[in-house]
Amino acid sequence: MNVLGKISLILSLFCFLLSLGFRLALQGWIPFIGWGFGFGAFFLLFSLAINYKFMLGVLKSESLHFLSKSLGLIVIVVAILFVLNFIVHKQNVTADLTRNKIHSLSDLTKSLIKGLPEKLSFYYFHVGNASVRGYEAKVREFLNPYLRLNSKIRLESHSVFQNPDLAKKFKTGNEESSLFVEYQDRISRVTSLSEAAVTNAVLKVSKKPKIIYFLTGHDERHIDDKSTFGAKGIKTQLERLHYKIKSLDISDRFPSDIAMLVMLGPRKPISEEHRQKLQNFVLGGGALFLAVDPGEEHNINSLLENFGIQLQETFVFSAQAQAGQSELLVLTHAGKLEHEVAATLQAGENPVLFISSALDLNSDGTTDIALNPILEHLPNSVGRGDISPDSPVVQQGPMVAAAVAEGLGATPFRLAVVADSDFITNQFYAQPANFNFLLAIVTYLSKDEDLLKMRPPQAETTYLIMTQTQMNLYFLFFILPYCLIFFIFGLFFKLRRFF
Repeated sequence: MNVLGKISLILSLFCFLLSLGFRLALQGWIPFIGWGFGFGAFFLLFSLAINYKFMLGVLKSESLHFLSKSLGLIVIVVAILFVLNFIVHKQNVTADLTRNKIHSLSDLTKSLIKGLPEKLSFYYFHVGNASVRGYEAKVREFLNPYLRLNSKIRLESHSVFQNPDLAKKFKTGNEESSLFVEYQDRISRVTSLSEAAVTNAVLKVSKKPKIIYFLTGHDERHIDDKSTFGAKGIKTQLERLHYKIKSLDISDRFPSDIAMLVMLGPRKPISEEHRQKLQNFVLGGGALFLAVDPGEEHNINSLLENFGIQLQETFVFSAQAQAGQSELLVLTHAGKLEHEVAATLQAGENPVLFISSALDLNSDGTTDIALNPILEHLPNSVGRGDISPDSPVVQQGPMVAAAVAEGLGATPFRLAVVADSDFITNQFYAQPANFNFLLAIVTYLSKDEDLLKMRPPQAETTYLIMTQTQMNLYFLFFILPYCLIFFIFGLFFKLRRFF
């Protein structure tokens, strides 16, 4: 090959490579890219034209014959791999090779789905446009592990326009797409495409809902109050899970279907009669959740002292409040606490308390009771004797913000106490860590603690996240050139006698 032919061939490769780079980087077709491919084709044809005798010799050479056989073998191998991949894809065969099995269903989900004795159906509704129908493939791919666990589970896809009666039955509304689960004529909406949301929806329709009673009679926060410090929001959220929420006057007879009692922010003194009633309920194997505030005349310590817990008469302040926030808005954390409720709070999850206090735990004389802190104020928190920020400092450093007491005798009971009730009111419950912490307490007290194990496993590796453009450029200017250089060198040594 003469010099002009070599230069033309190099210019051709350069034009093709540069044009391809612009095409991948810009993720679109722009007219000047076509000119680049055009010049590349011109230089390639020019190189072939002025070296046609050389090209004929190459075509007749044994080396090219060997190269063609090698390429044919590569094509056959790629075809076999493609067929195998197609079969595996159609059969939905997958393997989770991550160390923490971050792409696998939890043991709770597996046992729940495998144990369903009757048919369960997922219904995906859509409006029929291309983008939403494309999302249907993601829904099916996500639900495939559920479908493989039990042959009684099926997935149906319907257009809200072609099946209006069915859409009306499920109350799909005006959404472009929605997902529901139906079991024994009970229906639940799947709020998001995640294991927690899907499994909670299945739990809601397949298990008898547990009833949580919120006590009234001591000026507690009310579950139907929509004001800033009401509890309507948390009632709505718990009802979206597999719980029924009711009010119960403490003077009434306690029903037998109580999963747990909640006393949320009492502001009137608890009488001796009511104290004894609550104590008998707990010691009789019941579950009670107390969220109490400092500075209120609730007299709750008369009940707590029987379980080795005392609410301090202090107000916890944040040592370094953020700009525009009250010093009484304090962060907490699970720290190194090992109780299963504390373990649900992952690194970086900090429930936010407002006008909170601290708890004293005293296990002396309570050998049949296990006391465990489940939440702590941050180490730089400050406890003061009054709500005024100028009041004397009573305590500094780590302080217990929430604890549980569990009976170890013949009638095991569960009691959880948080030194603040504001954290689950309408103003603060939407904080993700606040809701997660409350849900952990609820599932623990209602003996749904298997749900505590349904936390998404965390990957231990650090992933390199790149945009599509960055990946295209990385492939074009790093992977492709090295492959091209390797191929050229291999081809040169095979055909070097012609140069």
